[in-house]
Amino acid sequence: MGSVPQLDVIAFIGQYTWTLIVLCSIYAIVVNEGLGGWQRMMGVRHAFVSGPSDITGRGGGYPAAEVVRDMCA
Repeated sequence: MGSVPQLDVIAFIGQYTWTLIVLCSIYAIVVNEGLGGWQRMMGVRHAFVSGPSDITGRGGGYPAAEVVRDMCA
């Protein structure tokens, strides 16, 4: 006896739905958690490469070593 086609379609749709839910969740986690850290690392890297800069929004020059010290505090 062959399989019931209606059940195959329902199983496929269920698996497809769960796959989309999992992939969207992973994407949301990467965007919300990963990119924030990456952005901070690039800001610190930019500060070290370009020297004193205003990456903190405090106005005027702000040495890169102090940026790292503030992030670690």
